[in-house]
Amino acid sequence: MQPSPPTLPLFSSSVLPNPSLSDLATYNTPHNLLALPTSTTEVSVFRLSGQIAFVIRPKPRSEDAAITALQWKPDGSAIAVGWSDGGYGIYDGGTGRVVSEGRVRGEGHGEWRLDLHPSAEGDEEEEGAEERAVRSFGWEVHVSDDRSRKGKPLGGLLEEGEVDTEAWAEGWEHQGSGKGGNERLKSRLADLPRAIAVMDVTKVLPRLSALPAHGMRGGMDGSRFGTKAATDAAFETRGEDDAGTVNVLFVYTDVGEVQVLLDETVPIGKFTLASKPLLHASHPQSSTHAFLSRDQSDKVQLHSQPLPLDTLGGSLLHTTSRDTTRVSNLLSYVLQTLRCTAHDFTTSLVLPTRLIQNISLTLSESSPPQGDLKHNLTHLAVTGTFKPALLEWLSDIVKEPGHKRWDAAITTLYSNVQNHMFVHLLPALDRLSIAVTSLHGHAKYHDGAAIFDVPAQLFTNILEGIDALRTVAYKVLTICTREWALWRTFSKWLRVMIDISIAGPGSKTALEMEEKEAGGLDVGAVMEYVGEVLLRSQLADCLGALPGFGGAVDSKEAFFTHPVVQQQSHDATLKAIERAAKEDAPKSVPDGDKAVMNLQVIAVSLAGNVRVAMERLAVWQGRLLEKPSLPLQVDGAVGARMHHIRMLNPVGVESQLALLSTEDGKLRLTAGLSANHGGESASIATIGEAVDAKFMDDRTAICLCRHQDGFCLLVINSPPSALPSTEPASDHRMLHHFPADDAFQPASLVVGGRDRKEVVVVFSGDGRSWRTYDLAAGLRGVGDGAEGEEWDDDDGEDKMDMR
Repeated sequence: MQPSPPTLPLFSSSVLPNPSLSDLATYNTPHNLLALPTSTTEVSVFRLSGQIAFVIRPKPRSEDAAITALQWKPDGSAIAVGWSDGGYGIYDGGTGRVVSEGRVRGEGHGEWRLDLHPSAEGDEEEEGAEERAVRSFGWEVHVSDDRSRKGKPLGGLLEEGEVDTEAWAEGWEHQGSGKGGNERLKSRLADLPRAIAVMDVTKVLPRLSALPAHGMRGGMDGSRFGTKAATDAAFETRGEDDAGTVNVLFVYTDVGEVQVLLDETVPIGKFTLASKPLLHASHPQSSTHAFLSRDQSDKVQLHSQPLPLDTLGGSLLHTTSRDTTRVSNLLSYVLQTLRCTAHDFTTSLVLPTRLIQNISLTLSESSPPQGDLKHNLTHLAVTGTFKPALLEWLSDIVKEPGHKRWDAAITTLYSNVQNHMFVHLLPALDRLSIAVTSLHGHAKYHDGAAIFDVPAQLFTNILEGIDALRTVAYKVLTICTREWALWRTFSKWLRVMIDISIAGPGSKTALEMEEKEAGGLDVGAVMEYVGEVLLRSQLADCLGALPGFGGAVDSKEAFFTHPVVQQQSHDATLKAIERAAKEDAPKSVPDGDKAVMNLQVIAVSLAGNVRVAMERLAVWQGRLLEKPSLPLQVDGAVGARMHHIRMLNPVGVESQLALLSTEDGKLRLTAGLSANHGGESASIATIGEAVDAKFMDDRTAICLCRHQDGFCLLVINSPPSALPSTEPASDHRMLHHFPADDAFQPASLVVGGRDRKEVVVVFSGDGRSWRTYDLAAGLRGVGDGAEGEEWDDDDGEDKMDMR
């Protein structure tokens, strides 16, 4: 009796209503999650059972953009999504919320905005820049030699809560004064400078609050700071224990341009491959990243990019990249706060403005003239006499419902503005000052040295802008407190006047109400509000847009030579506020001082100074990267279809790679690939035609084959370097058989899972269904039809090394 074909235990089977982009599927090994683009604009993340864990719905920058790349971070904490228009986003690996967004593009120069226009509104395209589609990502978390030599994380040196240096000397008297005690003390003190350098003093500060949009279209920053969870995620940074790791992300495009980022957000340089990129490989213990590309003659080339891990993992770059990220994120938070403040200020005045315009129009058209609104209200407050137009307005138009809405609008205005200043803006400015001061300290300390050649003046300019914003923010709080108190008095008086106008001036009811409320009304405060605040709040000069200042310029020179930008300085802001505080000063801000007391204008100038500093930092960081090696032609890869490349566990100084490819249905494995050697290629014997193949580990590959009886999964353990190139390798075993009459027709696979808990996900040709199988069980010989097979997962002789 012929034994039945082997089958793997089935974990789950899933079917989608529409085809998916299964060729972009990627598996999260630490958390057993499968990310799959279920449409051109949506990524669904599935659990092992097939249930949806969460959905990522990135907002493309253009209507015709489609998802072109997808990659998990090795530790599963984040996922990167790339677009055909050159945009990409980093999303939280547990919730799918946006962490950061970026863009790759060709050479061009971006515009310099003179307003706080949100960045995601579609008009921030760089002039002269050519779009490149994101093809894929290369993500790795390296451990630098500096950290490995220390042998223990920084957390062992600087414990939780030790935010000063006093704790370093505590306990030394108990260690003794002998040679051993002194050596231990010296060893600990030797690490003190590094510990101080990477110490994060912001840990003792409360977290920043989410920014309520109140109906405003906030663009990208609106979604980044719209919820507490998203805001916390945006400001999460590496701790001291990570100060020896190098978190590198490569974003490469379909034309060969590769952008290198540190900590997913800090660009440290870019380089260009001479041909179209195909695959990427890296290893945590190797300082080299490998790229496969295909040139116009269909030849496959290997490019190697070495990374200076000791430099990238040092305390200087750790702190500068951390602070650079914080400056960028905090600036976005500050700008979004000011957008929200301006929006709340403007929208809250819609109803009061409409009511005031109504009576102003009536008064202007009245005959005989009855004066303006300010004159009528002042006359009413002093004499208690209603003029006809004002009486009709209060009794027929404003009335009790209108007054309630008016009061709610003004109360909301002052409440929101105070909240934005006190809860959002000022704490963000404090944190921004800390980050910029840290960078300023590095620039001063390394002044004149090549190790950090960024001028300290760039950060001084930023601190000037921060101080000016903080000064005006306190002025806004003062104005809010005064005007809100005046409004409460005016609102109470206005309600009494409305009731009197409805009851009829001079009537018994009106006289009783007037007598009852007369003692509790401050007529002086009412007249002050009518004369100084009713028609135009002083907040308008600080929160609104400056007339004639907006749009964009096309160069840095045009931006910084703009007369309004040239006016900006902390001293100018202080002097303007001092002049406004004098008793004989006009209540409205003079035209000459408006530019230096306007939050939006100061923020625009601050953003320009930050941009200059970030560009200079990027130039410095870009010099840290070495040039990629010259391309090396890969043996036996002309015309072949590339499936998977894997960097093997480094044994010596040089890292080696293994490559799986197919040509005319034959599986080929190329081993011994390195920066100096094109490797050796050999055919791998399979059952029928090889369709897809992926490495499971350094010694094992899983292959999907098509044969006359259907499809099958094979496990392959074969080193071509150990065989003559003329003889095909034959060490393979069938793990699973798909019958020919099965409606499920496999076309591709993804392998993942932790050690001894591996799974294989097989996708159908139409992209609408997939099945997840227990690969580890098959490797142990567990499954239907596997009784006669011998498979010892612990037998080192069965697993031959490909190096």
